[in-house]
Amino acid sequence: MDAAETLGFAPAAQLTAMLSAGEISPTELAAELTHRIAAVDDVADGSQSVLAMCVDIERQVSALPDGPLRGLPVLIKDNIEAVGLPATAGSLALAGRPVSVDAPLVARLRAAGAVILGSTNLSEWANMRSPMSSSGWSAIGGLTRNPWDLTRSAGGSSSGSGAALAAGLAPL
Repeated sequence: MDAAETLGFAPAAQLTAMLSAGEISPTELAAELTHRIAAVDDVADGSQSVLAMCVDIERQVSALPDGPLRGLPVLIKDNIEAVGLPATAGSLALAGRPVSVDAPLVARLRAAGAVILGSTNLSEWANMRSPMSSSGWSAIGGLTRNPWDLTRSAGGSSSGSGAALAAGLAPL
């Protein structure tokens, strides 16, 4: 197992302990997980679970408050607003819409010291558009595939979040 894979599958509690002890910096941890996402998810034969990556990770790290999640990278479902991410709910109807304020959940994560790493694919409109919609598919991200069997869909409204965690792309 390489370092990014080891860190990707490490429990959140272990990573926060490593961050607190100075064994790894928030920047190093975010970089390792970003490289892992690029290598195993953001490729033609990947699970396509991560839709967008935050471009302001350095700024986030430089302003981290002390808190129980200080430096811990987190992926956010694409129907939750986070400044720096698209929040499209998987729909082309919301593509390009600027996000100007964090959702309360994201604000609480940031206040606890979490680093928002990126956003995950989901069933378009969280599977609320039709009882006949394809579970795990969105117009923005396509079909999220099961990272352990790429011939299968990850399924469900939280397909990208589930697949990202199963693939060891982020601890939360």
